[in-house]
Amino acid sequence: MLSYEELLQENERLKNENQGLQDLVAQLRRKQYGKSSEKVPAEQLGMFDEVETEALNWKKKLDVLSKTRGSSGQCKSLQSCRNGEGQWT
Repeated sequence: MLSYEELLQENERLKNENQGLQDLVAQLRRKQYGKSSEKVPAEQLGMFDEVETEALNWKKKLDVLSKTRGSSGQCKSLQSCRNGEGQWT
């Protein structure tokens, strides 16, 4: 049987162990659910820039085509449409 002093020491040790485990759980929760878990890797940040750039390039091409339509019918090629020789279909 443990003495009163030994029980107090065991109680204190268990309190310290419990606090350490609570701190560990809190740290793991922050790691899993905190702001850092939602960060996007740097190599993925440029993905949307590439898509937007490609979309702008296509929009510019379409703008050129719509401005260079002529009344002579369909373009035979993109270059002929750029020269105003018809419309691109």
